[in-house]
Amino acid sequence: MASRWLPHSSITRSRESPSELIGGRSIGAATPQLPERDKATGASRAFRGLVIVFLLSFFNLIGLIVTAIALGGLAPWSRWQFIGVFGLLEAASGLANVISPNIWRLPVAELATSGRTEVKLAASALLLPHWGGLARFAAGLVCLGASAWQDGLGPASVGLVPFVAAIAWSVLAISAVLARAGVARPDLDVFQLVTRWGGREKEFPPVSISAVVFQFVLSIVTLPAVKLLPPSVLYQPELGPSLEALLVTFALSAVLLALVCLLWAGRIEWHAPREQQREAEEHA
Repeated sequence: MASRWLPHSSITRSRESPSELIGGRSIGAATPQLPERDKATGASRAFRGLVIVFLLSFFNLIGLIVTAIALGGLAPWSRWQFIGVFGLLEAASGLANVISPNIWRLPVAELATSGRTEVKLAASALLLPHWGGLARFAAGLVCLGASAWQDGLGPASVGLVPFVAAIAWSVLAISAVLARAGVARPDLDVFQLVTRWGGREKEFPPVSISAVVFQFVLSIVTLPAVKLLPPSVLYQPELGPSLEALLVTFALSAVLLALVCLLWAGRIEWHAPREQQREAEEHA
């Protein structure tokens, strides 16, 4: 088997018009309704996908616990507190993941659309939901619930809702900052893997390098969090963020909002250009 990476020059911008014919039929032409059996199969496949995402969160948790123990242990955090931190970050990441894949794809959209289309940070393209994120969010809530069952709840626990929301917003904002850099230099940020096996060639979808790296960081962020921060950030001693943690998180969210507005100035819209919108809907 052979493989190769395709750089910017190999992932060409589309120059075809919206009326391009595929198989003798216009892209915009009406398509026949799917049979009921196909709909049921699609729903079953979607449900299995959600279950897999849900279970993968717990496999990731086990891997992080083993890694933390190998790196010197969980102290001063207890095992249940570690699970609570993981659940907090997993819930926030899952909530953000409902729409963050649309942001991560913006550098790819810069290449997939024609030169006359300027990719925007547009609500119509970004708010297309990816429901797999809710499975990750649910897994995070389960971990938070298990930690609360062990360490209890108190008045500070009310702060968990805005705390999770602020972290989720921060994930989206950092994604938008990275995406802006990728849109500016897609030739450096976007790559595509092509493999050959048995005389057949398979092209994998192009992806953003910065998005892949950021997703990896999100999957392991619990480890540096427990190494750098004391348990009092999230436990008072019952489960609940400290006032200082809330204020710092809100301040970071505000700074990131200002940074996103600055970097995307002139490109923040409600409606995306037609070509970008079509590309986003095809991959939602």
